[in-house]
Amino acid sequence: MENSQVKALNALTRLGPSTYFKGNLEASEDVLVEGQVEGQIILHGHKLIISPSGRVRGDVEADEVFLQGSQQGNISASSKVTLASEATLTGDINAARVAIEAGAKFKGTIKITSHPPSK
Repeated sequence: MENSQVKALNALTRLGPSTYFKGNLEASEDVLVEGQVEGQIILHGHKLIISPSGRVRGDVEADEVFLQGSQQGNISASSKVTLASEATLTGDINAARVAIEAGAKFKGTIKITSHPPSK
């Protein structure tokens, strides 16, 4: 099996632009948020992508978080948090690595950890 075929088999949950989800979301696969989520998101060892149209109101725990849209809530990541240039975050970041691109809006604190954050 070729690498491209293996990548295609990787699971991804997509919440499309017209989706509004209220409640806690827990998954063991990567998640792409293009719509709105109101509640906590917990991803066990996986990546959360919040697209430019994505809006999250609640805390997030994941291996890696890539924020392009907006979030009101705290982020805990065992690996890395990236705020893209169009991102808006109101909340605290607790992660091993943090990247904030020029133009991103951020109001909160950053705590760099050398190990996965505790719950």
